[in-house]
Parts: sequence; structure tokens; C-alpha cells
Amino acid sequence: MKAAQGLLNLGMETEVVHNAQYLMNRQLDRTAAVLLQRKLEQQGMRFHLVKETVNIIGRNRAHGLMFADGDRLETDLVVLAVGIRPNIELAQDSGLTVNRAIVVDDYMRTSIPGIYAVGECAEHRGISYGLVAPLYEQGKVLAKVICGRETAPYEGTVPYAQLKVPGIHVFSAGDIRDEGNKTAVMEYNGMLEVYKKVMMHGGAVTGAILFGDTAESTSLLGMVQRGAPATELTSRDNSGSKAEDAAAALPEEETVCACNGVSKGAILRAITTDKLKTVEEVKSRTKASGSCGGCRPLVAALVKNSLSQSTVSGPVVTPTAQEVVPVCGCTHYDHDSLKTAMVDAACQTPDEVVSRLGWTRQQGCELCRPAVLYYLESLGLRDRSATNPLGAGVVVQVTPQYGGEAPSAGLRFTNLNAENRAFVESDLMDQAFVEVAWLRERLVTLWGSLALPALVTVAICPGSAYPAGVLVHDIGISRSPVGWEVYAGGHAEHPVRQGQLLGLEEDPAEAVLMAVACLQIYRHSAQYGEKMWEWIERTGVLALRESVLDAALRSGLAGSLRTTMLTG
Repeated sequence: MKAAQGLLNLGMETEVVHNAQYLMNRQLDRTAAVLLQRKLEQQGMRFHLVKETVNIIGRNRAHGLMFADGDRLETDLVVLAVGIRPNIELAQDSGLTVNRAIVVDDYMRTSIPGIYAVGECAEHRGISYGLVAPLYEQGKVLAKVICGRETAPYEGTVPYAQLKVPGIHVFSAGDIRDEGNKTAVMEYNGMLEVYKKVMMHGGAVTGAILFGDTAESTSLLGMVQRGAPATELTSRDNSGSKAEDAAAALPEEETVCACNGVSKGAILRAITTDKLKTVEEVKSRTKASGSCGGCRPLVAALVKNSLSQSTVSGPVVTPTAQEVVPVCGCTHYDHDSLKTAMVDAACQTPDEVVSRLGWTRQQGCELCRPAVLYYLESLGLRDRSATNPLGAGVVVQVTPQYGGEAPSAGLRFTNLNAENRAFVESDLMDQAFVEVAWLRERLVTLWGSLALPALVTVAICPGSAYPAGVLVHDIGISRSPVGWEVYAGGHAEHPVRQGQLLGLEEDPAEAVLMAVACLQIYRHSAQYGEKMWEWIERTGVLALRESVLDAALRSGLAGSLRTTMLTG
């Protein structure tokens, strides 16, 4: 489903073929599957159920599918969802016992002493999970084994699934089959399209399905894992807010974010210690909800609970008690208040900043001098008769994916030689390389002498076959089948950050405008020395995305850049 939605987002007509009677037939019952299909159809997907593909039609490329019942489906792209299969070749050659994966016992030991296996490559009691959550459970056991500490054996992991499609919340855990189980709880709200079903066997909770509202997913998973008495369900269902009640009832050692192994206790400690107030801040600090996003409702409930408790007992930090980190020891101003004070005092030179704003050192220091120079420039305050306003200046590094010489000695480029580029005989790719060349020249022209808070690196890529590290640069521009994707906030060094999609533009000129708008917002709102990924994590990507997607605002920002260059 995630792959199908990705194709939809690229502007393609998407057909999903499934050989069962309903979607996710191993994780959902028919009711939840119908709700899921309805939601996906609203997004534009079309479905062909109870269809068995027997042939892919086409000589050199796919042109269609042939089904067992004789029906055909025209297509020009086929994506097969086959899951994962462990690569056991090395283990097999080394003499380890393998089956579907590397066979391990309850303590993660393989057939050769001193060699252990965990995660997707391990097969435990005949099961190779191919999921993230079992890795954490197996890793805890193995860590104690290696350290020589006593530990309970690993007895397997309760399988669960969380659909990772934005806007659709689906959760399933344990055994949800009707055969051998009884329905303990079933709730359905047709207006809200919310569905909940909990299964039991012998009085113990064995499985659960949630659709529409997955706030209880973590707590229900815990009940399934420990085989909790079904009577616990009745005491949970008399609440007004299921999300907040689920958050409050969760033990502190319980894992909230299975993708990143973050417990409730770790989240609460981060909220208290670092004075966090939003889900985005918690995600940045702990990585909870930072992968699939399925635990986001529970994280939000934890934040809300924590803040409400601090309000009842008195605010943890009053506005006057909040710590202000000054730019340096020469002044009491932090970066934001310094910019405001410089504007209010109409400062035009560093000397005026020092004298009018009460600097303790007449010449400033290595920390504040470049910051003051930068703010004078970016705020349009500096005396235009002054020289060398930025000292060492700022370097923009552009990483194109084609051969050629760097057109300016003042910029740093990373070029791939022509022989290192795969040769593709395609008019489309020729056009892509021409557009990449134009993009590079355009960006260099616009950004070559621009004052920025920190070094900005840019990667431009003509297509997925030409990896340029688009997602690990401050700004990445990549050609896709339907246009140019613009990313921001990537970082290739520790801590590694993946760039976030700002938007998609069919015209490369519009992609340039989007990137320029992003850069202008960064110039005016970031602190001196603050890298782009740090700025985006601090301010959030949603507001940035809304700004660069606003055509009028985007044009205005580009116009202000031209004005800056003409008057600079």
C-alpha cells in the first residue's frame, strides 16, 4: 500500500492486484479491510481482488498483466510486493545451520559457539519475522547473554502491523482469526469510520484490530503480549478520551515507539528535563514517532497529559525563569532578541551595535563579531560603504551529476566525470541533463555571493539512476517522472538527517523558485551558525512547506533576493 501511494503521489494511475478476497487478509477482518479499501479508493487507488497473475505481457518491458481467469489489465509499470528474504549465503558457506534464515535458539545462539544472530537474518522456532520490533526484544536477551548475566529466554514476538500510509490509521496485533477465538469487544462508528475489535481465547486477550483511531494500539499490544485477562477491557472503556487514558495507563517501561525503541519513561523524562511542549519537539529529542508515525497519537497524548499535570501542580518553568542563551559573553542578548534590538536601535555598523546595545567588550569576540556582521547584512541594516561585511564569507557547494568544469573559482563543486556516469540512450534523460545543467547555473547565479547563516550544500540529480545524495544535503533537487522534487534539511554527517520533501514542480524554473524561497526564509529566520537541518528541526517543516508552496509568497521571496543582490 505504501508503494502504491508513492506511485499515486508521482501522478500515476495506480491499480492494486491482490489474490485474496479483501486487503491485508492476514492482519484484518473483512470489516476493517472494507473500511481501508474505501479510504484508499478515495485517494485514487483502484483494486482488483481475487485475481491471480499468471503472466506479465510484453517483450522488452511490461505492457499488461494476464490473470488466471482470462482477464487482462493494461499497464506500463509493474511493482511486485514480495516482502524480504534473508541472505543466508555467507552463513551457509561458514557452516552455520540455516533454514529460511540463520537458525538460533532461545538465547540467540547459532550452531557455532560464539556466533549469534538477531533481527531479520535470524530464524527462531521456525519463524523469521522480518520486522523491527523483534530485533529489540532479541537484542535485550543477547546483550545479557554476552555480558554473562542471567536472562529469561526469548520466546518469540507477537506479530503486529501498523499501516504506514499518511491519513489512514490501521493497527493489528496477535491472532485475529474467528476460528478458535471469541470476540471480546467490537465497536464501530460509521460516521467517524472508527472500528475496534478485540479477540480472546480462554478468557485471555489474543488479538486486536483498530481502524481510524489507533491511540490504544500500544496498550492493546501489551495486553496481547502478556495474555491479559479480557476483564481488563471493561475497566478501560468508561473513559472520555481513549488516547489520554491509554497514555496514562501505560507502564513507564512500556515501549511507545517500536520503530526506534523509545519507552514511555524516556518520553516523559525528555518532556520534563528538556521542557518539551509539542510532539515535534519530542520527536526531535527522542525519535519517538519519527519513523512510521503510527505512535504519534499516543505521543501526543503523553505530551498533553504531562503538560496538564504540570499546569495543575503549577508551571514547571515560568516565562521569566526560562533560560536565555546569549550570543556570547559580551552581551546578554540571545540571537532573536539581538536582531530585534539591532533594528530598533537602527544600527548600521558593528561599532554602533557595540556602543548602542551595551557590549561589555568594545571589540566583541570571535563568537559575536561574525554574528553581528551577518545580521547587519541579512536584515539590510549595514552601511553600504563598509567593506568586507562578512569576513570569510559563505560557501555554497553544489553537487551536480554530470561531467564538466566548475564555472566559478569562488564556489566549490563536486563533479562526476563523464566516464563515471552510466550512459543512457534516452531523449528524456538528455533533457534531464540539460535541465540539471541549467539548474546548476541558475542556482550559482542566484546564490554565489549570498550571505547565509551557515554553509549550505546543494545536490542536483537528473534521476533515480544517478544517486547524488539528494536526501543528505541541505537542499536537494531531484528529477522524478512527473517533475522536480525539492528537499530540505538533509545532513550527511553525525547526526545523519534525511531531507524532507517541500514540494514537486513540473517546471525546473519553479523548482528554483521553491529552493530560493526556502533559502530566503532560512536567511531571515535562522540564527547565525545554525545549520539548515537544525533550523528545520527547531522551527518545523510544516510552516516552511506552507510558505514555499504559496505562489504569491514564493514570488515575493524571490523578488526580495533579487533586490538584495542588486543593492548588495
